[in-house]
Formats: sequence, C-alpha cells, structure tokens
Amino acid sequence: MLLAVVIALAVTFWLDLSKWVGCWLAIVLALPAVWLMDYRGQAVRIKSYDADNVTFKFKCSEYAKEFGELNKIGLGAAGK
Repeated sequence: MLLAVVIALAVTFWLDLSKWVGCWLAIVLALPAVWLMDYRGQAVRIKSYDADNVTFKFKCSEYAKEFGELNKIGLGAAGK
C-alpha cells in the first residue's frame, strides 16, 4: 500500500494534479493491496484470546466444522 501512495504522489507532482485527484489516485491504486490482504489472506485467523480461551475466525464454514470435529470442540456462533 505504501508503494501505491508513493506512485500516486509521484504521478500527482509529475502531472501537476490537484491534491484531491492525487488522494483518489492513491485510493484506487491501494485497492488491489487491500483486496489481497483481506480476501486472499489466511484461511484461519485468531480473532481473540485470553488466558483461558482462543477464538478462531475461519473463512470457510466447512473448515470450521471439520476443525471442531477433529479437535473435539464445540463451535460457537454457528461455526464462524
């Protein structure tokens, strides 16, 4: 994402664009990075934890069910 901002800044100065156009350009260039981090990320993430519990977040409900069955644990919040 930092690379997208640097490129947008360089293009803004090079083409003498307004700061608002430069901001929109940075947003548009950063969208693929945001998409890659959110949708192509890990299948399992740790949502929260404390001394007694760890809560996982699964992208796929099927994987959550299999994880629960293999580890003999209950699934909270409908397998999310």
